[in-house]
Amino acid sequence: MVGRAVARVADRFVEWRRPRASAPALAFVLGRSLQVVLALLAAVVVATGVLRPLLGPLGAGVGSGPFWGASPLVEADLAPSVVVSTDPPLPVLAGGPYGPGEAVELFVTGVSVQLWSPDLPQWVLLVAIPVLTAVLVVAVLVQLVGLAGALAAGDPFSRRSRARLRTVALLVGVAGQAVVVAAALGRWWVLSDDRLAPWVAPDASVSWVPAAVGVAVAVVAYAVDVGTRASDESAEKSRVVSSDPL
Repeated sequence: MVGRAVARVADRFVEWRRPRASAPALAFVLGRSLQVVLALLAAVVVATGVLRPLLGPLGAGVGSGPFWGASPLVEADLAPSVVVSTDPPLPVLAGGPYGPGEAVELFVTGVSVQLWSPDLPQWVLLVAIPVLTAVLVVAVLVQLVGLAGALAAGDPFSRRSRARLRTVALLVGVAGQAVVVAAALGRWWVLSDDRLAPWVAPDASVSWVPAAVGVAVAVVAYAVDVGTRASDESAEKSRVVSSDPL
């Protein structure tokens, strides 16, 4: 039984390496190379974006060492009422203009907040949302691996490939944008905590890049879908005309 399983895996590998008759050699090599690169990238994302947060200091606490890192940081702007000083204080210089190196000014507008024992909202911001983001990235990479496989097979515009493009558009434009909004709300919730509010300025700025990328991919998918259907209809009409007797 083990021998048959090994033989089956070997046959699959040989078939995976062999270009199909309809696939040009360059497309086959490019498609397979892209598949390998994308699969390796997905493995890296799983290791660093899923396993590390879940098993790290804020997760199960299993991992320790440089790879797992310390507790994540939350970057924040200082509240307008906060005044930063130095010890010893910087000299106050009047007049001017000053030459190079004659005056020292302190410009501090942001801080890094490290949460050692996060509560549930903080855990969602520091662990759950990054893990969900990594899962979405892996899902997109899986679809791209399928598209690269279609390229290697010589059929990059198949119905399944067009469906994969639409899936990528939904994953990036809808799910990705939802994660960005959730991260912004979580950030605002964490920085609004009474223990942090006097020193930091809570914000919930949202980037709309995922939505824009999703719309762009959806437009490309629609254009490919329309073009492929028009090409198929034209080819079908040509076959019908050529088969009609005179």
